[in-house]
Amino acid sequence: MKDNEKYIKKSIKEIFDLSALLLDFCKHNLYTSELDCLCTGMNVLYKKADELNAKVMETE
Repeated sequence: MKDNEKYIKKSIKEIFDLSALLLDFCKHNLYTSELDCLCTGMNVLYKKADELNAKVMETE
C-alpha cells in the first residue's frame, strides 16, 4: 500500500474516532458548555479534513 493511501486511511479513522468521542463527550458532560465543546471539536475536525484534502490533492 502506498504511503498516501495509508495516510488517508489513518486520517479517515482519526476523523471518525474524533467525531464519536466528541458526540459521546457532549452527551455525558452536562456541566460543560456544549457550544464550547462543539467548537473545539469542530476546529480539530476541520484541521484534519484540511490536511486530508491537501494530501488527496497531491495524489491527483
